[in-house]
Amino acid sequence: MLFLQGGAPTGGAPASTLLSDTAAFATTPVPGGGGGYTLDINGVATAVIPPGDAIDGAAGSVVSAINAITAQTGVTATYNAATQKMSLTGANSFTVADAAGGGNLTEVLNLAAQGDTIQPISTQLGDISNALNVTLTARSAVGAKLQALSAVSGQLQTDVTDNTNVEAGIEDTNVATATTAFTATQTALEAAYSTTTRLEQQTLFSYLS
Repeated sequence: MLFLQGGAPTGGAPASTLLSDTAAFATTPVPGGGGGYTLDINGVATAVIPPGDAIDGAAGSVVSAINAITAQTGVTATYNAATQKMSLTGANSFTVADAAGGGNLTEVLNLAAQGDTIQPISTQLGDISNALNVTLTARSAVGAKLQALSAVSGQLQTDVTDNTNVEAGIEDTNVATATTAFTATQTALEAAYSTTTRLEQQTLFSYLS
């Protein structure tokens, strides 16, 4: 579906703005030789649009004049009262122009001369590209977090293994053997203390005698 959007009237005009209200438009509407306006859409001319007609989709408006020939042109006009913009939509490429001697309505409503697939497809591809970039960024962030969690998990597993080894060493200790070794060490230490004490009580004369 192709889309062509015209500009809004200036001054915040209401949806029922008339073509005769020249102050509502940036470009002054100038009727053609027949006293009205005629658009040529895909080579098909609209009926003459009187200068007192409104823009919106009510009967006797620019929108209704365009939609009256939709069957021949494949182009439909809509009017957004909130944005005060008229849009043309077609299933295929289409052209829009002022008919010969039909006034300057395309300039007044800021309608481009052609609606084609280039801009809509480009916009859609851009949207898809942006969505992919967002997805890839999110995946990268998730991957980094998973890697950090994996590192923490590995460290915790190492700590568990070390603690298990320490626990096993404590639980597997032979109490009798450990007690004997401790007693032997204590006896040796006491003997060393006793020897040190005796040596400290000796003087030089003790060795000379």
